[in-house]
Amino acid sequence: MQMEKTSFRDSGELGLLVSNQTTAMLAYWDKNLLCRFANGAYLDWFGKSSDEMIDRIHLPELLGPLYEKNLPYIQGVLSGEKQLFEREIPIPGVAGVRHSLATYIPDFKNSEVVGFFVHVADITYVKNLEKLVVNSKQDILRTIIQTTESERRNLVELLRENINQKLVACKMMMEANKDLDIGIHKEVVVHISDIISDINKLCSDLVPKEIEYFGLLETIRMKLETTRNTCPHHIHFECNSNEIESIGLTDQLSFCRILFDLIKLIVRESEPGTFQIVVQYKKQLAKISVVSANELHFQKNSKEYSEILFRVEYFNGKIFEHHSQNQSSLEIEFLIPE
Repeated sequence: MQMEKTSFRDSGELGLLVSNQTTAMLAYWDKNLLCRFANGAYLDWFGKSSDEMIDRIHLPELLGPLYEKNLPYIQGVLSGEKQLFEREIPIPGVAGVRHSLATYIPDFKNSEVVGFFVHVADITYVKNLEKLVVNSKQDILRTIIQTTESERRNLVELLRENINQKLVACKMMMEANKDLDIGIHKEVVVHISDIISDINKLCSDLVPKEIEYFGLLETIRMKLETTRNTCPHHIHFECNSNEIESIGLTDQLSFCRILFDLIKLIVRESEPGTFQIVVQYKKQLAKISVVSANELHFQKNSKEYSEILFRVEYFNGKIFEHHSQNQSSLEIEFLIPE
């Protein structure tokens, strides 16, 4: 039985059909940035057909305002280096952008770059998924922070409203009762006073109400003043702007938590010396720097450092450490939404 011959397209025609069916942009630009090949995807991405582009349009004309942004990659590929980068490309005729991943591959002829191949894929779907993951993570982190702060407030209420008040009442009764041995009487009163002071300090650490009354920066200064009186470390503080006072109370509290935990780490894990804490804030970008001639090697598995990481992650921030012969520094950068 004779098999019926199947009619195949030639390789050139098939290659052109395949390139025009893909949603990614495929092109070839010579070293003068003139288009020598472009597939059909350019019509959807830039509103230009293959016939309008091939041998007719130069890359700066096609890209418009994007050309200056892409220029370093164009120069890179023309120097013989493969380029890979992301770019947002406006959608023609409508509002919005596509997120793209572009690859530029140099074309060599006799060791000379004569042009380059272009592959630009649409990664909008991936970027949207990333955004969903980030938003979900932010929601989880926000819930954890809110739950933690709520538990701390409940504990403070218990300490202040119950235990602290009862101790104050005991102290008043002790002071009013003169029948006890004078030595024991004074000793008990002193112990009760110390316990009340410790509880008030603990409550202040758990929920620093001073932020509401005195503001963020003054609360930080008060905390540092207390620390200076109880440890041999010399900690200096400065802030470049009072604009940070304009952020929301919840974010001010988180900012305080980060700073207070840093101070605890300095006091507990660093040799006595001079430490400079600098806060910078401008248009949502916050930066905390700790600089010292001493080594700054904080225990990464400590409760305080874990809490710092947790809150920095919530603010999409990063922590950098720098060490040299003369000084060590730790920098935290993050964004605080208005």
